[in-house]
Amino acid sequence: MNKCNRIPAFARRALAAITCIGAVATLAACSSSAEPNYYFLDTSAEPVSEYRSRELVGLQEVVLPTYALNEKLPTLLDNGAVTLDDDNRWTGAPEEAVALNLARQLESAIARRITASPYPIGVQPDIQIKVVFDRLIRASDGGAEIGGQFHVIDDRRRSVLATERFRYDIPATESGYAGYMLAIDTGLEQLAQTIAASSEAL
Repeated sequence: MNKCNRIPAFARRALAAITCIGAVATLAACSSSAEPNYYFLDTSAEPVSEYRSRELVGLQEVVLPTYALNEKLPTLLDNGAVTLDDDNRWTGAPEEAVALNLARQLESAIARRITASPYPIGVQPDIQIKVVFDRLIRASDGGAEIGGQFHVIDDRRRSVLATERFRYDIPATESGYAGYMLAIDTGLEQLAQTIAASSEAL
């Protein structure tokens, strides 16, 4: 007689149930291990053909709110809650992406070379810009909400040349998180224009 037939019927049913549970768990693990989508913050800023001055303007490290430092992209829900999306993420550090985009936008806005912090060794620009964001988040409709404060600083004279608060609500022109990235780029372009108009030193 086959040894398998010696296993009691209840034991065979239990073994089949365990095998089925294991198969379901394996399928669930496979479905949850799908790679997330990564998004790059590109810029619409036009390259500068001729600079107005050879002097560098410095962009200090931008400050983002804690939730915006996460690689998972945040969304503000209608009830005020903030969610972080496991499936949609930045390609790198958000603060670096925002700083590099803003530096390009500023160059285009003021036609002067912008160097973003950390500055090269031996470089300490006389005019520096500091931007502190208290809002950088995807709205429930897919657009971008951007807000905070900026300072234009004369480092040589240790004086503040301009200080302004800013707030931009940029609607999405495309669906999904790609539309959110485009909205951020548009908001940073508007911020660069506002900074450029804030001080004659620029």
